[in-house]
Amino acid sequence: MRRVALLVHWANWNGYEHGLYELLIRWNRSPTPIVYFVEESILSHKLRQHNMVVRVLPPDEYQHGSKRRRGYLGFVGSLRYAKKLSQAFKLDGIECVHASNVYSMIYGSLAAKWARLPIVWYVHRTSATPYLTGFAAMVLRGCCRYIPDGVMVNSIATLASLKLAPKQGAKVQLVYPSYMGGYGRREGITPDPEYMTILLVGRLTEWKGQHVLLAAAKAFVPDKKVRFWLVANEQYEEKTYREMLQQQIRSNGLWNITLFDFVENLEEMIHKADLLLHTSVRAEPFSQVIVQAMAAGIPIIASTIGGPKEIILDGETGLLIPPGDVGALRRSIRWMINHPEDRMEMGQKGMDRIKNHFSIELSLQRIMDYYQ
Repeated sequence: MRRVALLVHWANWNGYEHGLYELLIRWNRSPTPIVYFVEESILSHKLRQHNMVVRVLPPDEYQHGSKRRRGYLGFVGSLRYAKKLSQAFKLDGIECVHASNVYSMIYGSLAAKWARLPIVWYVHRTSATPYLTGFAAMVLRGCCRYIPDGVMVNSIATLASLKLAPKQGAKVQLVYPSYMGGYGRREGITPDPEYMTILLVGRLTEWKGQHVLLAAAKAFVPDKKVRFWLVANEQYEEKTYREMLQQQIRSNGLWNITLFDFVENLEEMIHKADLLLHTSVRAEPFSQVIVQAMAAGIPIIASTIGGPKEIILDGETGLLIPPGDVGALRRSIRWMINHPEDRMEMGQKGMDRIKNHFSIELSLQRIMDYYQ
């Protein structure tokens, strides 16, 4: 195989696009990727700077910045765009198509069939709550069984949620989201020795479990050296839930909780922490922030569901607890506070685990092997 089409659709510059960028600029083997967008973006410009082959093919009557920028093309629009894309595939000598979001999976599959090409779907959301429920989850599972010629997933948790038939196992490849940063704490950035700083990062929504942390933090109010930082992703926050958390903080006198609305440099804040928490009460497909913290040598306490339990080795690189269990979270935090040497050892082992299992080189190798 010589050339593969990567359908990115539209791309804001966020964590996923940054990871994709780092992966693509290291892609130096066959098949050669040609990256297709529906509009210009930061990612398309950055890829051109590295001499990547980029195609920007806007749909007919497409207006930059319009509502269509969110990805919706409509049924007729998708058919027209798929036809246009199939012609581009033929001109570029494409031999396989790779789609990485719902929109590109729809029109990409049509385009691939018209061009008589195989298509691979990269699924990085579980087909279960909180991402998909009921009919939508059933549709995704059914489509994954019958439409793509191959499926890549970002975790075993995602694969399990798809419920593919055993005979389809040969067409599935596990490709963890890659880590492309440095290892150990950044020079000049260290935790404040006066405090035990415990960090939780995530979208403000009930299934992320910030309320579980607040309930556990109440036990540490008398300890003036323990503080908790909650960093919210304001882009996706639920305002009602934020108000509930603020009320919980006020009514329980949780002086030890700081809720950050916005953090310009999340990496720096991670490197200032002694411990990272991940308190989701529902399974997540993966957790990039856990990988980032472990690479910095920071131990983790996380719910034992979904992708995080694939990253963390319980008792070695962190502690896994039942989701929503306030008592288990409280006891685990206390154990980390009372065992600083063990905590440091967990951090070192976590760093080694990221190097050996979640590096960008390993992710790229898995993709290359799949396309051979």
